Formats: sequence, C-alpha cells, structure tokens
Amino acid sequence: MKFGKGIMGELLASNPEWAPFWLNYKQLKKRIKSVAKVPRHPGMTERDIAECELEVAFFKDLQSELKKISMFFSSEEKRCVFRFQQLRSVLKDLKKRDRIDAFEAQRLMFALVHFYRECIRLENFAVMNYQGFSKILKKHDKMTGFNTRTKYMRRKVNHSPFSNYPILLQVLECTEDMFHEVDRDTRMNTAVSAVNMKINVDDQVSPTGSTTSTCSSGSSIGTPTGMMYPSMAASLMSRQFPAPISNLPTVTTPSSGPMTFPASVLWRPEEEDRPRHVGV
Repeated sequence: MKFGKGIMGELLASNPEWAPFWLNYKQLKKRIKSVAKVPRHPGMTERDIAECELEVAFFKDLQSELKKISMFFSSEEKRCVFRFQQLRSVLKDLKKRDRIDAFEAQRLMFALVHFYRECIRLENFAVMNYQGFSKILKKHDKMTGFNTRTKYMRRKVNHSPFSNYPILLQVLECTEDMFHEVDRDTRMNTAVSAVNMKINVDDQVSPTGSTTSTCSSGSSIGTPTGMMYPSMAASLMSRQFPAPISNLPTVTTPSSGPMTFPASVLWRPEEEDRPRHVGV
C-alpha cells in the first residue's frame, strides 16, 4: 500500500476531531509535482530552482504543517497527563474506602482502558506524521534531484515534540502500572469481577494493521487487545520504554474537598466511541 493511502486510512481510523491536524500529505504531493514541472533552462542552477516560487511555497507549507502538528501533539500530550492524574486520584480514593463499590470500580476500569487507547492513538499519530515528513521529503528529492531530506529531518522534524515524547511514553507505562495495581489489589479485583466486565481495546493502531510499529526514537508501540478483567495484568503486552523520567508534569486544578469520580475522565460508551468522519 502506498503511504498516501496508508496515512489516510490512519486518519479515518483515528479520533475524528484530530482530522485537521494530520499531515496534509496529498496537498504536499501536489506541490512537489508542480515544482517538478518547472521548465529547466540551460544554465539554470540548483539555486535558481530552489528559489523559484513553487519550491518556496512547498517548504512554506511544510513548515506550516510541522508547526500545526507540533502544537496539536503538545496540547494533547498535556491533556493525557491531566487525565492520568485524575484517574490516579480516583484509584487512590477508592482504595482508601472501607468498602469498594463494584459500579465505581467498573467505571474506573472503563475510563482506564479508553484512556489507554487514546494515548496509543496519540502515539500512533506521532509515528505516522513523523514518517509522513520523511516520505514526502524523499519524494521531493526524487522528483527535483535535490538532497533536502536528511538536513530537514535532522534540523527541523527531529526537534519536534512528536519526534521524541518521553512524557507520553511515561504516561502509558504508569497507566499499565495502574492496571497491575488493580489486579494485585484483592478488594479492587473482587469488585471488578463482580460485574463480570469484558472490554475490548481497539488494536488498529499501527500503519500496517499489526499491534506494533516503530517510531523515530526506536520505541515499540503495542496495544493490549481483548483485555478481560480481573486477569487484565496478564493480558498487557510488553512495551519498550525509555528510562523513566523522575516525575510527570503536574497540572493543578482548583479543589473543593475529597475528589469524587470526575465525569471528564469517562469516555463515551463503546458503541459511541467509534470514529466517525463526514465528508473526508
């Protein structure tokens, strides 16, 4: 499958609200074709071609796409940290109680799994867009005869937040730790078992349709599929993470007493959580 179709497939499978923030690979391809059609006159140097209006427009669009994706990824990463902190607080609150309500434990598990899935989607967003920049620059160099890919990736893309994201990886690791924590806690485990809950996690997160893919930093992307409680810990697939960072960034919010289960960390029911795109 060509990369253009692959990235479009990933866009359609992702959160619909993210659609405007994916790399506009199709538009950039059109720019390249326009540059390649520029007539080459005798004595025309590479500098002349590099300074032509269409070539300048291509790199202007490329820079705009890089800024757009970087800002969106940073924003979503902060949201993930905030949601993780909420879920962590809810779990701590439940464990402090003399009696754990099965319904509240069930709601927490639903929220955890949907949160984990959304983090995986964000990681996949980073991987696919990183690959998109590499692919489009490779196509540009092939059609123009230039050698810009290596320099642009090294000087621009590799310094972007979606190229290297230890905080998101740490959130994923800490979320998996929460799954294990619940599995080891007899009271939580029993409460979850009481509702006989089964949750399936969307496994279509990689560009190849498998459960793993590789990002620029070499980390492995995996997603637990078909998780069933209370044996959820056993079903978590192994992942490779960078060395743990000391602490996750703290997002402070006003507090008016003991924290109850926040509605904001709950995702929509499974049947309502499937991506829907209109007019794409």
